Amino acid sequence: MAIGALFMKATLVFLALSLETTCTNSQSCLTSDGSVCCVVMYRNVVRYKTLAYHTYYVCNGDGGIPCKKRNPCSVCTSTSYQAVSVQTMESYMSFACCTGYSETGGSCYDINECASNKGGCVQNCHNNPGSYTCSCNAGYSKNGLYGCNDIDECASNNGGCDQNCQNNPGSYTCSCNAGYSKNGFHGCKDTIECDSNNGGCDQNCQNNPGSYTCSCNAGYSKIGFHGCKDIDECVNSNGGCDHICVNTEGSYFCECEQGYGLQGFHTCVEVIFGFSSPALTVHENEGIVHLTVVLNDTHEETTVVTFTTASDTANAPSDYVAVSDSLTFPPGASEQSVSIVIQDDQVLEGTEWFLAVLAASGVKVQLVITIQDDDSIVIGFLNSEINSISEKEGNISVLFGVVSGTLGLALNVEVTTVDESTKGDFIGVSVNTTLTPSSPNASVSIIILQDNVVEDTESFSVNLMLVTQGLGQAVSIEPVKTSMFIIDQDVVTVGFKPDYLEVIETDELVTLTVVLLAGALERDLVVTVMTNFSSIDYSVELIFTTGVSSLTVDVPIWKHTELFYGQLRSLDRAAILNPNNVTVVVTKMPVNEPPLVLISSSVASAVFIVALLAVVLMIVIIIAITTKNRNKKKMLGQKNRERKDTGNENVEAEYDEIELKKKDSHVYDVPDSNVLRGRKQNYFLRNNKVDEVENCYEIDLKKNDSYDSYIKQPC
Repeated sequence: MAIGALFMKATLVFLALSLETTCTNSQSCLTSDGSVCCVVMYRNVVRYKTLAYHTYYVCNGDGGIPCKKRNPCSVCTSTSYQAVSVQTMESYMSFACCTGYSETGGSCYDINECASNKGGCVQNCHNNPGSYTCSCNAGYSKNGLYGCNDIDECASNNGGCDQNCQNNPGSYTCSCNAGYSKNGFHGCKDTIECDSNNGGCDQNCQNNPGSYTCSCNAGYSKIGFHGCKDIDECVNSNGGCDHICVNTEGSYFCECEQGYGLQGFHTCVEVIFGFSSPALTVHENEGIVHLTVVLNDTHEETTVVTFTTASDTANAPSDYVAVSDSLTFPPGASEQSVSIVIQDDQVLEGTEWFLAVLAASGVKVQLVITIQDDDSIVIGFLNSEINSISEKEGNISVLFGVVSGTLGLALNVEVTTVDESTKGDFIGVSVNTTLTPSSPNASVSIIILQDNVVEDTESFSVNLMLVTQGLGQAVSIEPVKTSMFIIDQDVVTVGFKPDYLEVIETDELVTLTVVLLAGALERDLVVTVMTNFSSIDYSVELIFTTGVSSLTVDVPIWKHTELFYGQLRSLDRAAILNPNNVTVVVTKMPVNEPPLVLISSSVASAVFIVALLAVVLMIVIIIAITTKNRNKKKMLGQKNRERKDTGNENVEAEYDEIELKKKDSHVYDVPDSNVLRGRKQNYFLRNNKVDEVENCYEIDLKKNDSYDSYIKQPC
């Protein structure tokens, strides 16, 4: 019976694999989504009998749509499908799925190759019906089927950059030379340095392509790149003056002694007219100043002298009201009075002066009128409310200038930084800046350094100092300094290592290790280790200090605990806890484990001899039992043959044991019959498992049933 079934199966397999398949002409093909399926007719054959014809579909090449069921035909290559067999009592059919599809429940489904390791693609994997493709990110080019190579954009036309091109993995950047700023992604434009604080120049700023230059007015000489200083023309040869040389800011003039007038710029000659005093000083708030003009000699004719004012550091009409008049002296007259209005302008200008000039017959006499300023200003920090900065912001701009009052002259101010607690976490500055009436405010940029170190909030100060001299109490600085605070935003990663432990209950303690996995510390960081044992809480604080990378804590193992967890917690915003859990498995010690006994060499020899004698005795017993069983089997076989001769095979008086003999590699045979029949039979296997059958039945004894022997028991 078994041999017949196996023969039938082999026949069905052979016939199914030899099914007649016919791919019809193009009129019989189905087209869907641009793919063609071939119509296949084949027979279901069982025992040489055709039961029915069935129509299925097969994909036309690897690009075909996933047909519901497929059968191999000429349109699929021999390596593009896998055979799947389905057997029923009525038919045996074979169908296959093309490359890129897998069979499930008699249907073909697309395999998503990208689901496993991205299909081997270095960057991007795209699943397609029956296949997949690899692609690269922007900035990369394909290298073979799977790989990607970086594209050096700078190698072609400098990447389109106006000046500098820097290639990066998957991209590139354009940058500009000093003196230029970015204009879009590729472009560069000249930086107009003179637009910001006059380029830092004391007087004149000249912009050039990619740079700028500072220059000084006439009467000044350059100091460094930005500065200008007054030239004292009187130092050399008295400025060429006959009598007195007076140096002024950016210029000079000549004066003559009393009784002399200036002819031209340098020459002094005797005159009969002049002022009653050689110089005059007034306060800005006096309002009007009165001058007396005198003739030093008697005269019989009318004398006319011209009176005018000339600006120098004081200017009309902001500082005084200009006057231009003719003074007529009748015969015998010796003096006349002239009035000049002084303006009180509420602008800090410092001490200024202008000239009162008498002129007649090409000779002039000058009087220096000095105005003492009574105004004042306050300079200080204009954004002092912004006194903190995040470390990751990169830099901070500190604005300073005139807080109150009006500036009417140039002031040199020095800005410096002082490190208070940052330990070098910023780039210090020391800058001289000029505040002018047109630019009374300025700023300085301070670069904050990112160090990836967890620290406390740190501070530094920015200080202001007035460099310009001679203004006395007219200029005050409030405040002199402002403190800036750097808010640290760095983090560290702390976690259990390892995060899984196995311990023995008798250990009583388990050591948990908490490790600083990433980042660095320059301050204390507190973490809490917590465990839970059946609602019994245990916690301990660990403090990481500078230079400490790992800490341990011994946790008690509570009795009757098989598994518990440890957890990390921290209120510190700088702490990233990962892994923040540890699993501890507690193993119980085996009960009644034999103790380890140490014996001497003489005792060991005696034990070995006794054990050897025991083994020899055991072998003798086994040989005796085996001989007895063999004789018994011979007797049982003889008794069984006697029952066959009498025709009585169902003797119910006693147990029979029948030896199974191996017939071939597939079937075990019985000496008396291939098939055993009976109303009720119990089969007891040697491994004490019972297979019990209540009714009469038919069974084939096969090799994989592992029936070495059985005992036939009466019904």
